Amino acid sequence: MPVRIGLTTAFEQGAFTHLEARLRLVRAASPKLVSEIRKGRLDAAFVALPLDAPGLMSRPTGYR
Repeated sequence: MPVRIGLTTAFEQGAFTHLEARLRLVRAASPKLVSEIRKGRLDAAFVALPLDAPGLMSRPTGYR
């Protein structure tokens, strides 16, 4: 089963093209991605910070 990853719409459309065979990518606004994680529909997400998501672990990542 592919890993289910959410991407905020700020990510470029082809940013993960080379990994799509192993990932199921979902594009949505950050609050929607948090909701999908809470419902168990996503395994992880790249979201825009700051974001109010109590109970979820978040870490800032660099962007180039």
